[in-house]
Amino acid sequence: MTAPYDPRRPLHEALEVRGPGGEAVVRELVRTLGLHRRSRVLELGCGSGRTACQIAREVRCEVVATDLDPDCLEVTLARVLREKLSARFASQGNGLVRVRQADARSLFAFFPHTRFDAVIAENVVGLLGIEVVGPSVLAVLDDDGYFAYSVVGWRNPPDEIPEPIRTHWERLYPVPLYTLQENLERLSAAGFGRGFAYELDREAWEAYYGPLRERVQQLLSAGIRTSELEQARRELELWYEHDAHRHIAAWVLVGQPGENELVSSLLAAEIPEPGALEEDEPR
Repeated sequence: MTAPYDPRRPLHEALEVRGPGGEAVVRELVRTLGLHRRSRVLELGCGSGRTACQIAREVRCEVVATDLDPDCLEVTLARVLREKLSARFASQGNGLVRVRQADARSLFAFFPHTRFDAVIAENVVGLLGIEVVGPSVLAVLDDDGYFAYSVVGWRNPPDEIPEPIRTHWERLYPVPLYTLQENLERLSAAGFGRGFAYELDREAWEAYYGPLRERVQQLLSAGIRTSELEQARRELELWYEHDAHRHIAAWVLVGQPGENELVSSLLAAEIPEPGALEEDEPR
């Protein structure tokens, strides 16, 4: 198994937040999905383990944190032990995080007998494409389950994006970037039903770009020069210079084919109140 190439890994290793988001974004995602103590959650590309541990800690449910990169798994396991979220402490009701190496492209091979209520992925779809990850997720997703993933895309059609921004992102990502509407339209081709997407605000980007900028400045001041470092420096420069044409990040929520109650309610702007699904029996 070979992990998909992440051009940001050398920079991300020292960062707590490795993409736009942060605790508030994860908390809102948990609320929207209606996760509860009996929910079975699978995370793809766990990175530092931040998201998996937050969900397990706050919902007190079981989360399976997966990645292909052994270094990421090691960092995640250390966090799990530090936060007392391993099986050893399960009797304390703290929530549980299991750490496993697994490939997002072939999940059924790793979980042939398990179906999850929610599959969550940050950045993985951007590296591999929904056409690759989607069918793999559907194979392990419960009939009433949801797939929630973050995606970076364009606010405007690509031909309206300033050339410096478009060129930078086309070089950085191995798969094309799309507008939110285009991302939703591509879901059916990947085997899903209708999807709902919401754009992250500037604060979510600052949670990532703030520490990243400090990290870049730290490395440059130390005399370090790499192509990855230059890419990050240029991206930060473009972000703060081109306000009207910024790239965007969003979470996409989607379920199995057919009518989906949660997605339908979100599309109708009827987001469930916090805790509304808390007492439901496990799906």
